[in-house]
Amino acid sequence: MSKDPSKLALAIEMRAAHWSIHPIVLANAKLPTPAVTFAVSMVTAEGMVHRSSVAFWAHPAYGKSFCLEVLRNDLPHIFPGCGTFVYEVKPKSDDTESQPKQKKQKIEWRENILLADILVEMEYEGHIEHNLPKKRAQVKKALYGIAGPARHLFMLLDEAQGLDEDELKIFKTLINYLVKTGIRVTVVLMGQIELLEQREKISNDYRSDLDIRFTASMYELPGIKSAEDLEATLEACDTASEFPPGSGLTYTQFLFPEACSQGFKLRAIARCMWECFMSTSPIRANESGVAMSYIARALSHYVNLMRENDGPHMQVDPAIIAKAVKASGYATRKAVRSPVSMSKKGTS
Repeated sequence: MSKDPSKLALAIEMRAAHWSIHPIVLANAKLPTPAVTFAVSMVTAEGMVHRSSVAFWAHPAYGKSFCLEVLRNDLPHIFPGCGTFVYEVKPKSDDTESQPKQKKQKIEWRENILLADILVEMEYEGHIEHNLPKKRAQVKKALYGIAGPARHLFMLLDEAQGLDEDELKIFKTLINYLVKTGIRVTVVLMGQIELLEQREKISNDYRSDLDIRFTASMYELPGIKSAEDLEATLEACDTASEFPPGSGLTYTQFLFPEACSQGFKLRAIARCMWECFMSTSPIRANESGVAMSYIARALSHYVNLMRENDGPHMQVDPAIIAKAVKASGYATRKAVRSPVSMSKKGTS
Protein backbone atom coordinates (compact mmCIF):
# COMPACT_ATOMS: atom_id res chain seq x y z
CA MET A 1 0.00 0.00 0.00
CA SER A 2 1.11 3.54 -0.70
CA LYS A 3 2.48 5.45 2.29
CA ASP A 4 0.21 8.37 1.35
CA PRO A 5 -1.38 9.35 4.72
CA SER A 6 -4.72 10.14 3.12
CA LYS A 7 -4.96 6.70 1.48
CA LEU A 8 -3.95 5.00 4.71
CA ALA A 9 -6.59 6.96 6.62
CA LEU A 10 -9.21 5.98 4.03
CA ALA A 11 -8.28 2.30 4.37
CA ILE A 12 -8.55 2.49 8.17
CA GLU A 13 -11.94 4.18 7.86
CA MET A 14 -13.21 1.51 5.46
CA ARG A 15 -11.97 -1.24 7.73
CA ALA A 16 -13.90 0.20 10.66
CA ALA A 17 -17.08 0.41 8.60
CA HIS A 18 -16.94 -2.92 6.76
CA TRP A 19 -14.84 -5.33 8.86
CA SER A 20 -17.71 -7.63 9.82
CA ILE A 21 -18.66 -8.38 6.21
CA HIS A 22 -15.18 -8.96 4.80
CA PRO A 23 -14.94 -12.38 3.05
CA ILE A 24 -11.94 -13.43 5.16
CA VAL A 25 -13.73 -12.49 8.38
CA LEU A 26 -16.85 -14.36 7.23
CA ALA A 27 -14.70 -17.39 6.31
CA ASN A 28 -16.19 -17.49 2.82
CA ALA A 29 -13.38 -15.89 0.85
CA LYS A 30 -12.98 -17.38 -2.60
CA LEU A 31 -9.24 -17.83 -2.99
CA PRO A 32 -7.69 -19.39 -6.11
CA THR A 33 -6.05 -22.57 -4.88
CA PRO A 34 -3.60 -24.45 -7.12
CA ALA A 35 -6.34 -27.05 -7.69
CA VAL A 36 -8.74 -24.42 -9.03
CA THR A 37 -6.01 -22.97 -11.23
CA PHE A 38 -5.37 -26.49 -12.58
CA ALA A 39 -9.08 -27.01 -13.29
CA VAL A 40 -9.29 -23.74 -15.22
CA SER A 41 -6.28 -24.76 -17.31
CA MET A 42 -7.80 -28.16 -18.11
CA VAL A 43 -11.18 -26.68 -19.07
CA THR A 44 -9.40 -24.06 -21.18
CA ALA A 45 -7.53 -26.81 -23.04
CA GLU A 46 -10.76 -28.76 -23.64
CA GLY A 47 -12.43 -25.56 -24.80
CA MET A 48 -10.15 -25.47 -27.83
CA VAL A 49 -11.84 -28.62 -29.16
CA HIS A 50 -15.12 -28.50 -31.08
CA ARG A 51 -16.85 -30.96 -28.73
CA SER A 52 -15.27 -32.18 -25.51
CA SER A 53 -15.85 -33.02 -21.87
CA VAL A 54 -13.85 -33.09 -18.66
CA ALA A 55 -14.86 -34.22 -15.17
CA PHE A 56 -13.65 -33.33 -11.68
CA TRP A 57 -14.40 -34.82 -8.28
CA ALA A 58 -13.57 -33.70 -4.77
CA HIS A 59 -14.42 -34.43 -1.17
CA PRO A 60 -16.91 -32.09 0.55
CA ALA A 61 -15.56 -28.63 1.47
CA TYR A 62 -12.62 -28.90 -0.94
CA GLY A 63 -13.82 -26.10 -3.21
CA LYS A 64 -16.07 -27.54 -5.93
CA SER A 65 -18.61 -24.73 -5.80
CA PHE A 66 -15.92 -22.06 -5.91
CA CYS A 67 -14.24 -23.81 -8.84
CA LEU A 68 -17.51 -23.69 -10.80
CA GLU A 69 -17.93 -20.02 -9.89
CA VAL A 70 -14.43 -19.26 -11.15
CA LEU A 71 -15.12 -21.12 -14.40
CA ARG A 72 -18.39 -19.29 -14.93
CA ASN A 73 -16.71 -15.92 -14.34
CA ASP A 74 -13.40 -16.55 -16.15
CA LEU A 75 -14.44 -18.49 -19.25
CA PRO A 76 -16.10 -15.49 -20.97
CA HIS A 77 -12.78 -13.65 -20.62
CA ILE A 78 -10.73 -16.60 -21.86
CA PHE A 79 -13.16 -17.27 -24.73
CA PRO A 80 -14.71 -13.88 -25.60
CA GLY A 81 -18.29 -14.15 -26.74
CA CYS A 82 -18.87 -17.66 -25.34
CA GLY A 83 -21.79 -18.61 -23.10
CA THR A 84 -21.91 -20.57 -19.85
CA PHE A 85 -24.77 -22.56 -18.39
CA VAL A 86 -24.56 -24.01 -14.87
CA TYR A 87 -26.98 -26.80 -14.06
CA GLU A 88 -27.19 -28.56 -10.70
CA VAL A 89 -28.25 -32.18 -11.05
CA LYS A 90 -31.21 -32.87 -8.77
CA PRO A 91 -31.70 -35.88 -6.48
CA LYS A 92 -34.00 -38.55 -7.85
CA SER A 93 -37.57 -38.58 -6.56
CA ASP A 94 -38.65 -41.47 -4.34
CA ASP A 95 -42.28 -40.90 -5.27
CA THR A 96 -42.83 -44.04 -7.32
CA GLU A 97 -46.62 -43.73 -7.12
CA SER A 98 -46.69 -40.81 -9.54
CA GLN A 99 -44.31 -42.42 -12.03
CA PRO A 100 -45.66 -44.21 -15.12
CA LYS A 101 -45.34 -47.99 -15.12
CA GLN A 102 -44.40 -48.45 -18.78
CA LYS A 103 -40.68 -48.04 -19.49
CA LYS A 104 -41.09 -45.71 -22.48
CA GLN A 105 -43.58 -43.54 -20.65
CA LYS A 106 -41.34 -43.44 -17.60
CA ILE A 107 -38.36 -42.29 -19.68
CA GLU A 108 -40.44 -39.57 -21.32
CA TRP A 109 -41.84 -38.54 -17.92
CA ARG A 110 -38.34 -38.13 -16.54
CA GLU A 111 -37.18 -36.26 -19.64
CA ASN A 112 -40.11 -33.88 -19.23
CA ILE A 113 -39.04 -33.14 -15.64
CA LEU A 114 -35.38 -32.68 -16.56
CA LEU A 115 -36.05 -30.38 -19.51
CA ALA A 116 -38.44 -28.26 -17.45
CA ASP A 117 -35.84 -27.97 -14.71
CA ILE A 118 -33.18 -26.94 -17.24
CA LEU A 119 -35.44 -24.14 -18.44
CA VAL A 120 -36.06 -23.02 -14.86
CA GLU A 121 -32.31 -23.05 -14.09
CA MET A 122 -31.59 -20.83 -17.08
CA GLU A 123 -34.39 -18.49 -15.94
CA TYR A 124 -36.35 -19.01 -19.12
CA GLU A 125 -38.82 -16.13 -19.31
CA GLY A 126 -41.35 -17.59 -21.72
CA HIS A 127 -44.14 -20.08 -21.15
CA ILE A 128 -42.74 -23.58 -20.62
CA GLU A 129 -44.50 -26.03 -22.89
CA HIS A 130 -46.15 -29.16 -21.48
CA ASN A 131 -45.86 -31.06 -24.76
CA LEU A 132 -42.54 -32.97 -24.72
CA PRO A 133 -41.49 -32.38 -28.38
CA LYS A 134 -42.19 -28.66 -27.99
CA LYS A 135 -40.30 -28.59 -24.70
CA ARG A 136 -37.32 -30.24 -26.38
CA ALA A 137 -37.39 -27.52 -29.02
CA GLN A 138 -37.54 -24.84 -26.31
CA VAL A 139 -34.46 -26.19 -24.55
CA LYS A 140 -32.50 -26.57 -27.77
CA LYS A 141 -33.35 -23.04 -28.86
CA ALA A 142 -32.50 -21.62 -25.43
CA LEU A 143 -29.12 -23.37 -25.27
CA TYR A 144 -28.38 -22.22 -28.81
CA GLY A 145 -29.03 -18.65 -27.66
CA ILE A 146 -26.84 -18.97 -24.57
CA ALA A 147 -23.89 -20.01 -26.77
CA GLY A 148 -23.49 -16.33 -27.63
CA PRO A 149 -21.81 -14.64 -30.58
CA ALA A 150 -18.81 -16.96 -30.35
CA ARG A 151 -21.16 -19.94 -30.85
CA HIS A 152 -19.43 -21.72 -27.99
CA LEU A 153 -21.32 -23.12 -24.99
CA PHE A 154 -19.70 -24.26 -21.74
CA MET A 155 -22.16 -26.59 -20.00
CA LEU A 156 -21.18 -26.85 -16.31
CA LEU A 157 -22.95 -29.73 -14.53
CA ASP A 158 -22.80 -29.56 -10.74
CA GLU A 159 -23.45 -32.57 -8.45
CA ALA A 160 -22.74 -34.69 -11.51
CA GLN A 161 -22.53 -37.88 -9.47
CA GLY A 162 -26.33 -37.83 -9.64
CA LEU A 163 -26.48 -38.26 -13.42
CA ASP A 164 -27.91 -41.58 -14.52
CA GLU A 165 -28.06 -43.28 -17.93
CA ASP A 166 -31.32 -41.65 -19.02
CA GLU A 167 -30.12 -38.14 -18.13
CA LEU A 168 -26.79 -38.65 -19.85
CA LYS A 169 -28.62 -39.73 -23.01
CA ILE A 170 -30.77 -36.59 -22.84
CA PHE A 171 -27.73 -34.35 -22.48
CA LYS A 172 -26.00 -36.24 -25.29
CA THR A 173 -28.96 -35.59 -27.59
CA LEU A 174 -28.96 -31.88 -26.72
CA ILE A 175 -25.21 -31.64 -27.32
CA ASN A 176 -25.47 -33.50 -30.64
CA TYR A 177 -28.09 -31.01 -31.80
CA LEU A 178 -25.95 -28.02 -30.83
CA VAL A 179 -22.85 -29.44 -32.53
CA LYS A 180 -24.81 -30.13 -35.72
CA THR A 181 -25.94 -26.50 -35.78
CA GLY A 182 -22.34 -25.29 -35.56
CA ILE A 183 -22.07 -24.69 -31.81
CA ARG A 184 -18.86 -25.68 -30.04
CA VAL A 185 -19.77 -27.46 -26.78
CA THR A 186 -17.54 -28.03 -23.77
CA VAL A 187 -19.05 -30.05 -20.91
CA VAL A 188 -17.66 -29.87 -17.37
CA LEU A 189 -18.83 -32.38 -14.78
CA MET A 190 -18.23 -31.49 -11.13
CA GLY A 191 -19.13 -33.95 -8.40
CA GLN A 192 -18.48 -35.65 -5.10
CA ILE A 193 -16.35 -38.76 -4.69
CA GLU A 194 -19.38 -40.82 -5.79
CA LEU A 195 -18.69 -39.55 -9.31
CA LEU A 196 -15.92 -42.17 -9.44
CA GLU A 197 -18.46 -44.89 -8.69
CA GLN A 198 -20.87 -43.43 -11.21
CA ARG A 199 -18.17 -43.57 -13.84
CA GLU A 200 -17.87 -47.32 -13.24
CA LYS A 201 -21.62 -47.67 -13.80
CA ILE A 202 -21.48 -45.55 -16.94
CA SER A 203 -18.68 -47.68 -18.36
CA ASN A 204 -19.79 -51.14 -17.20
CA ASP A 205 -23.57 -51.00 -16.68
CA TYR A 206 -24.67 -48.23 -19.03
CA ARG A 207 -22.97 -47.59 -22.38
CA SER A 208 -19.32 -47.17 -23.22
CA ASP A 209 -20.12 -44.31 -25.58
CA LEU A 210 -21.46 -42.30 -22.62
CA ASP A 211 -18.21 -42.91 -20.75
CA ILE A 212 -16.19 -41.70 -23.73
CA ARG A 213 -18.46 -38.68 -24.17
CA PHE A 214 -18.65 -37.53 -20.54
CA THR A 215 -16.19 -39.18 -18.15
CA ALA A 216 -13.17 -40.32 -20.15
CA SER A 217 -11.05 -37.53 -18.61
CA MET A 218 -11.54 -37.26 -14.86
CA TYR A 219 -9.40 -35.52 -12.25
CA GLU A 220 -9.44 -34.97 -8.53
CA LEU A 221 -9.59 -31.46 -7.06
CA PRO A 222 -7.28 -31.82 -4.06
CA GLY A 223 -7.02 -29.61 -1.02
CA ILE A 224 -4.02 -27.55 0.03
CA LYS A 225 -1.19 -30.09 -0.09
CA SER A 226 1.87 -28.11 1.00
CA ALA A 227 3.19 -24.86 2.40
CA GLU A 228 3.87 -23.80 -1.19
CA ASP A 229 0.20 -24.37 -2.07
CA LEU A 230 -0.85 -22.25 0.88
CA GLU A 231 1.61 -19.51 -0.07
CA ALA A 232 0.20 -19.37 -3.60
CA THR A 233 -3.33 -19.21 -2.21
CA LEU A 234 -2.63 -16.45 0.31
CA GLU A 235 -0.72 -14.45 -2.26
CA ALA A 236 -4.10 -13.74 -3.85
CA CYS A 237 -5.01 -11.83 -0.67
CA ASP A 238 -1.96 -9.63 -1.23
CA THR A 239 -2.15 -9.05 -4.96
CA ALA A 240 -5.29 -10.41 -6.68
CA SER A 241 -8.25 -9.46 -4.49
CA GLU A 242 -10.37 -6.42 -3.71
CA PHE A 243 -12.65 -5.34 -0.90
CA PRO A 244 -14.84 -3.36 -0.72
CA PRO A 245 -15.60 -3.64 -4.45
CA GLY A 246 -14.26 -0.64 -6.32
CA SER A 247 -12.06 0.49 -3.41
CA GLY A 248 -8.77 -0.60 -4.96
CA LEU A 249 -7.81 -2.25 -1.65
CA THR A 250 -6.55 -5.82 -1.61
CA TYR A 251 -7.71 -8.07 1.21
CA THR A 252 -4.42 -7.54 3.04
CA GLN A 253 -4.55 -3.77 2.63
CA PHE A 254 -8.07 -3.71 4.04
CA LEU A 255 -7.41 -6.05 6.99
CA PHE A 256 -4.04 -4.67 8.06
CA PRO A 257 -3.59 -1.25 6.41
CA GLU A 258 -0.85 0.04 8.71
CA ALA A 259 1.22 -3.16 8.61
CA CYS A 260 0.68 -3.47 4.85
CA SER A 261 1.94 0.08 4.34
CA GLN A 262 5.26 -1.17 5.73
CA GLY A 263 5.39 -4.27 3.54
CA PHE A 264 3.44 -6.89 5.51
CA LYS A 265 1.96 -9.70 3.36
CA LEU A 266 -0.51 -12.40 4.41
CA ARG A 267 1.63 -14.78 2.40
CA ALA A 268 4.19 -14.41 5.19
CA ILE A 269 2.06 -16.51 7.56
CA ALA A 270 1.65 -19.44 5.13
CA ARG A 271 4.55 -21.64 6.21
CA CYS A 272 3.88 -21.18 9.91
CA MET A 273 0.16 -21.87 9.38
CA TRP A 274 0.93 -25.01 7.38
CA GLU A 275 3.23 -26.28 10.12
CA CYS A 276 0.49 -25.63 12.67
CA PHE A 277 -2.01 -27.62 10.62
CA MET A 278 0.39 -30.54 10.31
CA SER A 279 1.39 -30.48 13.99
CA THR A 280 -2.25 -30.21 15.05
CA SER A 281 -3.21 -33.23 12.94
CA PRO A 282 -1.23 -34.60 9.97
CA ILE A 283 -2.99 -35.38 6.71
CA ARG A 284 -4.82 -38.67 7.16
CA ALA A 285 -5.31 -41.63 4.86
CA ASN A 286 -7.56 -40.87 1.87
CA GLU A 287 -7.13 -37.11 2.31
CA SER A 288 -5.50 -35.15 -0.49
CA GLY A 289 -4.51 -32.13 1.55
CA VAL A 290 -6.26 -29.71 3.89
CA ALA A 291 -9.80 -28.79 2.84
CA MET A 292 -10.23 -25.12 1.96
CA SER A 293 -12.98 -24.75 4.55
CA TYR A 294 -10.46 -25.27 7.38
CA ILE A 295 -8.02 -22.83 5.80
CA ALA A 296 -10.83 -20.27 5.58
CA ARG A 297 -11.83 -20.74 9.22
CA ALA A 298 -8.24 -20.49 10.42
CA LEU A 299 -7.74 -17.28 8.44
CA SER A 300 -10.93 -15.82 9.89
CA HIS A 301 -9.81 -16.55 13.44
CA TYR A 302 -6.32 -15.23 12.71
CA VAL A 303 -7.37 -11.84 11.33
CA ASN A 304 -9.82 -11.31 14.18
CA LEU A 305 -7.16 -12.15 16.75
CA MET A 306 -4.65 -9.85 15.01
CA ARG A 307 -6.96 -6.93 14.26
CA GLU A 308 -5.85 -4.83 17.23
CA ASN A 309 -2.18 -5.61 16.51
CA ASP A 310 -2.21 -3.80 13.16
CA GLY A 311 0.68 -1.38 13.09
CA PRO A 312 3.92 -0.58 11.29
CA HIS A 313 5.85 -3.15 13.32
CA MET A 314 3.36 -6.04 13.22
CA GLN A 315 5.09 -9.41 13.02
CA VAL A 316 4.03 -12.99 12.33
CA ASP A 317 3.03 -14.49 15.69
CA PRO A 318 3.25 -18.31 15.70
CA ALA A 319 1.23 -18.57 18.93
CA ILE A 320 -1.72 -16.71 17.43
CA ILE A 321 -1.52 -18.74 14.22
CA ALA A 322 -1.54 -21.96 16.28
CA LYS A 323 -4.58 -20.71 18.20
CA ALA A 324 -6.38 -19.88 14.95
CA VAL A 325 -5.66 -23.32 13.45
CA LYS A 326 -6.91 -25.03 16.59
CA ALA A 327 -10.11 -22.97 16.48
CA SER A 328 -10.71 -24.05 12.86
CA GLY A 329 -11.78 -27.51 14.05
CA TYR A 330 -9.30 -29.27 11.78
CA ALA A 331 -8.10 -31.66 14.50
CA THR A 332 -11.62 -33.03 15.07
CA ARG A 333 -12.60 -33.40 11.41
CA LYS A 334 -14.40 -36.51 10.22
CA ALA A 335 -12.63 -39.13 8.15
CA VAL A 336 -13.13 -38.95 4.38
CA ARG A 337 -14.14 -41.84 2.16
CA SER A 338 -11.56 -43.88 0.37
CA PRO A 339 -11.59 -43.23 -3.39
CA VAL A 340 -12.71 -46.13 -5.56
CA SER A 341 -9.74 -47.75 -7.27
CA MET A 342 -9.67 -46.42 -10.82
CA SER A 343 -7.42 -47.71 -13.55
CA LYS A 344 -8.76 -45.71 -16.47
CA LYS A 345 -6.48 -43.36 -18.29
CA GLY A 346 -7.09 -39.73 -17.42
CA THR A 347 -8.06 -40.34 -13.77
CA SER A 348 -5.89 -38.51 -11.30
